[in-house]
Amino acid sequence: LSSQSEQRQWSTAHHAEDVIIQSADVLTACLDNTSDFCTQSRRSAVSSMLSSLQAPVEFLVAPLRNSEMHLWEDATVALSNLASTLAREEMEDISTCQLQGSFDLIQLLLELQAHPVHTVALPVLEVWLALQDIPTSDRHPSLTTPLYMQLVEVILNRIAFPPTFVSWEEELEIESSDFDEMRRMATDVLIGAYYLLRSAYLETLANVVTATSSDDWEIIEAALFCLCAASREACARVKSVANAVSSGRDSPVSSDGNSTALGLTQLV
Repeated sequence: LSSQSEQRQWSTAHHAEDVIIQSADVLTACLDNTSDFCTQSRRSAVSSMLSSLQAPVEFLVAPLRNSEMHLWEDATVALSNLASTLAREEMEDISTCQLQGSFDLIQLLLELQAHPVHTVALPVLEVWLALQDIPTSDRHPSLTTPLYMQLVEVILNRIAFPPTFVSWEEELEIESSDFDEMRRMATDVLIGAYYLLRSAYLETLANVVTATSSDDWEIIEAALFCLCAASREACARVKSVANAVSSGRDSPVSSDGNSTALGLTQLV
């Protein structure tokens, strides 16, 4: 699963795809097996995989590029599962970005999250949920606000209706069940993004709603969905302002609550 695979001579393209799928599945199964968790051998293996993401080896990167070029959907799915499992199972180490290649993996996962194929993008959502379990104080700074600002934009575009959408009866690009599942799974990630970004989350989405042309209704609708996903949490934040005022306290919570209330008012 490296750039060397592109240079090998395979008997058929189908054989090459099978090799990628089988190799990815085996590595995914190994990572899922946590019986060796915290052992030196596992740490060494994970460190080797992460550092190999970069040139010249390009572990995962090269076979993904090859699979996309040849339209090998099953291979792309297998590689997405592998990348997601690697990040999810080793999140404590990856979140610090101390291991070489950690940030490269996160960037690769952002690309996979934006992938139009449902079964490629869906497993990546579990990665962001795993990252949410890591306190922000224990993460590399790039995996806090900067990452989540990117992530909200990626998810917004990924869950939007196709530009040509008219009705599900006439839709040929995606299945309604896949569309609904992606939005359902993305909701918890969006709530986590709101808790990290707070008023910036609302401001970003409100700007999308107000600045986007009505011709791009699907983007506006997706932004409104993202706002609704965190509506309960945002309302609770606004209510905290009244509680702080009534008790005579002024805190960052009340300040953020005021920003949240102002942002929602401007959107309306």
